[in-house]
Amino acid sequence: MEIALSERENMLLLVEYMREEPATIGESGLTEAEVASDAWIPFAGLDSDGLAVSALTGRVVELRHDDSPTLVLIADSISAWATAYASRVLADDYRVEEGFGDYYLEPRDRQREQLLAEVAQREQEQAERRAKMSLAELIAEAISLDDERFGSDLVARARAESSTALRDALALLFQQATPAFIAGSLRLHLDHLTLSPEHWNVVAEGGQQLGNHAIRNFALRRVKTIGPS
Repeated sequence: MEIALSERENMLLLVEYMREEPATIGESGLTEAEVASDAWIPFAGLDSDGLAVSALTGRVVELRHDDSPTLVLIADSISAWATAYASRVLADDYRVEEGFGDYYLEPRDRQREQLLAEVAQREQEQAERRAKMSLAELIAEAISLDDERFGSDLVARARAESSTALRDALALLFQQATPAFIAGSLRLHLDHLTLSPEHWNVVAEGGQQLGNHAIRNFALRRVKTIGPS
């Protein structure tokens, strides 16, 4: 209660803002008498926003420091607000969050939760589908999607598996992909690859196409180190 009452001065500043902008009173749902009154008691808050009750009418408003109007009617009484709030809690419309040195209830964004669940489901289905595919099929898919990160992941997987798997993956890339795709897929693995001068020249060309001078220069240095084949 002491904390809530200590916010009363800040709350009255919001009331004053509305008095200075009378056009916002109609949007707020408040009466002119409520806005003219200083008889307001804050009773809950989080960060810069909060709730207050009018001692004049008993109606409850939400305090909005960063919006206009700065006060918005949300309930005709504390009991009506508490009943609606309890109903939302029972309906699982909030999630528990930690912050501000304590715990608080944050309204759930069900639309966002549904979207995230759908994304997670698609990713799970994709992972299960790809788990059944051969390396050749996976590389072909990465190339068709122009997904260099996927290509890089496949090279990392081949490196971890065996030198034979890496050799096969590189052969598929150089047979099927563009120089730019090859350079992008190999960017994180250049220090660990043993390639022919011809293949390093392809990587250099891809680096040039990507505008990545680090890849191009690295590949060209490797060509010079190896010498003509």
